Formats: sequence, C-alpha cells, structure tokens
Amino acid sequence: VHWNELTYVILMDVLMIISGLVGGLYAHEPTKGWPLFVFGMVVFLPIIQSLVTSMKDKAIKTSPAVADRFNQLSVMTVVLWSAYPVVWVVAEGTKVIPVDIEILLYGVLDVTAKCLFGFILLANRSIIEFATQSHQPLAGQ
Repeated sequence: VHWNELTYVILMDVLMIISGLVGGLYAHEPTKGWPLFVFGMVVFLPIIQSLVTSMKDKAIKTSPAVADRFNQLSVMTVVLWSAYPVVWVVAEGTKVIPVDIEILLYGVLDVTAKCLFGFILLANRSIIEFATQSHQPLAGQ
C-alpha cells in the first residue's frame, strides 16, 4: 500500500487509542466519555476499511502465502479489536460488569491481540521476508 495510506491508518489507530483512553478517564461523565467513545469508533472504521480493501489486495498480489497469512491476521485484528469497545461499553460506559472482570477481559484481549498476533508473525518469518523482499513492497510508491 502507498505510504500515505499506511500513515493515515497509523494516525487513525493512534486517535482511536487516545480517544478510548481519555473516554475511559471521563466515563463517569457521560457527556464527555461517550462522545470520545463514538469518536474512537468512527476512526476505527478507516482501519477496517483499509485492512479489507487495499491492504488485502496488496497481499493477494504479493503471493498466495502472504494473502493467506494476511487474511488470518486481518480477521483476527478486526474481531479482537472490535471486542475492546464491547468491553468498554459494559465496563466503563455502563458499569454492568465489575472492575475485576473488566481487567480480566482486557488482559485476555491484550494477550490474544498482541502476543498471539506476534507469535503468528514470528512463526511465519519466511512469508514476511518474501513479502518485504519481493518486487512489490508492502509500503511505498
């Protein structure tokens, strides 16, 4: 994908995380917490769009192995990252679940979304090396 798109997706990710963090800090004030939550969801949409369109197309053009691994990781990303706002709503947003359950759920999500994701990447280093050394770079141009 073009570096402009990659930069845009990273910026949206940062905005999403910051809005979730600040929204959590203001969850006790619905007029502040919920608008930040909604903003975080709005900036999450371009991330999903990029994962399922242009980034996916680039992976398909690179090789079948790259496309398969990208599909696995992008689906995992969309599903797991979509669970974070659900936890936010039932924990900080509406106080339906207690704090200890919230911490447990975030912990499970963090380990799965980050450690498992990293493990899959490390287990497929040859595919990543092929993708980054091919004549079709994943970012640029």
